[in-house]
Amino acid sequence: MRLPLSILGFLTTTVALVQVGAAQTVPNMTDFECRNALNEAFPGLRHASDNRLDVYSMVLKMETTESIGTRSKAYTTYLSYYDDLSTRGEIVQAEMLNCSKNITTGQETLLQRIAADGKRVWAFDVARNEYSVQYYSGEQEANRSQRYRDDFFNLFRTPVQGQPLDLVTLMNQVTGAVPRVRDWVGATTYKGFDNNDPLAPRRQIWQETPNGERSVRYYLMRQDGVWQIETIDLTRTTFIGSERRDINSTISVMFTNGLPVLMSRNEPRFFFTPPARSKVIASPRTVTF
Repeated sequence: MRLPLSILGFLTTTVALVQVGAAQTVPNMTDFECRNALNEAFPGLRHASDNRLDVYSMVLKMETTESIGTRSKAYTTYLSYYDDLSTRGEIVQAEMLNCSKNITTGQETLLQRIAADGKRVWAFDVARNEYSVQYYSGEQEANRSQRYRDDFFNLFRTPVQGQPLDLVTLMNQVTGAVPRVRDWVGATTYKGFDNNDPLAPRRQIWQETPNGERSVRYYLMRQDGVWQIETIDLTRTTFIGSERRDINSTISVMFTNGLPVLMSRNEPRFFFTPPARSKVIASPRTVTF
């Protein structure tokens, strides 16, 4: 199955990557300064709807390449998220599309779709024509508890595996009443580099494991007096027998006509209608890329 026209219709471009020198940059920011910088920049990934800060959305794209020896494959993940934190009770809706990508042609093929409509998480395996459904909310009540968000994230991530899990982790850090950076690659300290250039201020902030097998690196720029995240790079190295496997991903915000893609509540992408002759299964199943 090819990628749905709803995604192709975005006609998007991604934020341009402007790196601050080479990857091996000498840090000049403390862990405390790095965390503060990311906490300041995280809200920039969210885009308010109707000029209300308690109602916002975001659309992120993750492009991944996996190499084992001389063999390579690629896949792309699209994540759409809507959150209404108003006094009538929080509503979280989301969609994730996991696609394989032909390295030569760039053609994307949908493998898995996960949709959360505010009450249920639907996970659809395209090849098997099977889907599961799980509830993360009872009746819609005012003043939802933290359990609502926890249930959503726990159920939304259940059918996800591989690098797209990092995208769900980022979503969890960026969303909610107060975005907060966390340790999420098995490391405990952030390092950073600020170029201290008043004309073109740039920063790199990163975490990496002591053995260098996993890392996350944020690229930031200062615009209109506010630090903004341009892209996020993630790397992972493992071994399959004697063969080295390298996984490299880049996360970026999706734009259309120069503006962030914005969404409203109850958009069709957040709902799922079982296809003809599809089969419902009791538990969500992960999909291998």
